Amino acid sequence: MILTMTGCHQEAQKLEAFNVEVYSPKNATGFRIIGAKDKSSVIIESKNPWQGASDASKMLYVQRDNEPVPTGFKGEILKKIPERIITMSSTQIAMFESLRSVDKIVGVSGLQFITNENIKNRTHKIADVGYDGNINYELIMGINPDLIMLYGVTGASPMENKLHELGIPYIYIGEYLEESPVGKVEWVRVIGEIIGKSTAADSVINAVESEYNYLRNKVANVPVRPKVMVNLPYGDSWFMPSTRSYLVTLIEDAGGNYIYKENNSNSSVPIDMEKAYQLVSESDVWLNPGNVKNISDMVAGAKRFMDLPIIKECRVYNNNKRNTADGGNDFYESGAMNPHVILKDLIKIFHPEVYIDDNEMTYYTRLEK
Repeated sequence: MILTMTGCHQEAQKLEAFNVEVYSPKNATGFRIIGAKDKSSVIIESKNPWQGASDASKMLYVQRDNEPVPTGFKGEILKKIPERIITMSSTQIAMFESLRSVDKIVGVSGLQFITNENIKNRTHKIADVGYDGNINYELIMGINPDLIMLYGVTGASPMENKLHELGIPYIYIGEYLEESPVGKVEWVRVIGEIIGKSTAADSVINAVESEYNYLRNKVANVPVRPKVMVNLPYGDSWFMPSTRSYLVTLIEDAGGNYIYKENNSNSSVPIDMEKAYQLVSESDVWLNPGNVKNISDMVAGAKRFMDLPIIKECRVYNNNKRNTADGGNDFYESGAMNPHVILKDLIKIFHPEVYIDDNEMTYYTRLEK
């Protein structure tokens, strides 16, 4: 008698057969998840996963039920649900936290900057693999990861070639490029797909989006929107974000009025100090003045700002309330998964007359002299 073993002699699908949208992002623009009819395996595509990319595509084939890799596929291959994962960005840790799966993380980049309590409590079990320009590949080999989560800055990660040589699959997580606050959160669906928690990821996304929209609607029709200035100078230039950016979206959704309208590109642009002084003098609120703890430190290099009403009245707020002693900032870690919490902070700053709750702000603090 001849027995036929299901899955042992499956024919490979052509890559073109993977045209079924398994998950279509509602707010994110940097990824998609596709499958093929009657197949359980999926392909995750990270689109333009670094600044300045226009036609870059990185793919991961998530193999299930021993289904063969589609013919023509040239990306990475993940053959099982990963149990040992290296994350190269702290925001990726926040995504795992939201899925209650931080225990899968065995390696990070910049361990001293991480704010996640689960990671901090397991530092003796977590490897710090270094940064793109100084990666400890011997350490990576020693911890035997199933998958590494990369990100690109101005180009592909220099880790790619070595990871190919070592046979370690990787995926690009490009949430930092998203302009939509909820779009950043939506990248948790990629991680959920990879670790078998797609339903939990959907629940996280829906809950955040619902709360975010509720808060945004509370201030949608406020009669007065305070003018908002951001940042501090870097060298001789003061960089101002685009009106399309993540931060400006949060400001506008919180009932603020971003004061610099001239930049609607896809990146920040520099302005000179005279223009910056003019904008500060016309603003009602000043946000995110760098790594400073008080107003005196903030204006130490710009004494002329001391006489402005916004400084005298301490209408300056910084997003460093949850900094670590080593310089990590939870605004850029868990904040990526909590835009609704950031939005609530900003509403408390811009519109204290709008009742939300009596709790203290989570990420922001008012600077004193």
